[in-house]
Amino acid sequence: MNIFQQSFKSNLLSPISYGIGKGRFFVLLLLLASCTKQTEQFYTNKPARFRVQFVQTIPPLNAALNGMGEFVTITQRTDVYIYSNTQTSFSRPVTSADRDYNYMGLSGFIVGLPNIPPLGSSVSQVVCYDLACPNCYEEQVVTREMQLQAGGKCYCRLCQRTYDLNNQGYVVSGTSGKSLYRYRVVYQNNTLLINN
Repeated sequence: MNIFQQSFKSNLLSPISYGIGKGRFFVLLLLLASCTKQTEQFYTNKPARFRVQFVQTIPPLNAALNGMGEFVTITQRTDVYIYSNTQTSFSRPVTSADRDYNYMGLSGFIVGLPNIPPLGSSVSQVVCYDLACPNCYEEQVVTREMQLQAGGKCYCRLCQRTYDLNNQGYVVSGTSGKSLYRYRVVYQNNTLLINN
């Protein structure tokens, strides 16, 4: 490589060669880092872990994972898991393997397939929220379960806020506040995995 090629290569990669001063270059790097931080904050840091196989054998869960705008709550009562939508409930025994692996977050989960795809996508993806109201938890450390409502909403009887499950869990009625706590979720090969 001759001197001209080396000089051209080093100038090409220099921030100044793009018309960005050194100060602006570092500001640009900070902005990119803050975007990454915001993406990480999209999901809560609350611990949760849940796995269920053979989803098709649990009618309310199967409907929520395969029908747009459908949601189901998942709770644990001593020795059973309860899967409930606005019309029906289904219970399944808790196994010893479940006890060793699963951790239900604060109050359980709300899982479903929103009818509004995420920004920048044309395909809706399965979402998982905590069943506890985030505003009651932040303000009073209360983990009361919310009620699932028709139309992809859930309601907190304590603070009287309504959240939109189809739209990132934002507050849509009542006092403004935090959106629902959200967990990472994967649904494939007839298995649901929540892991945070």
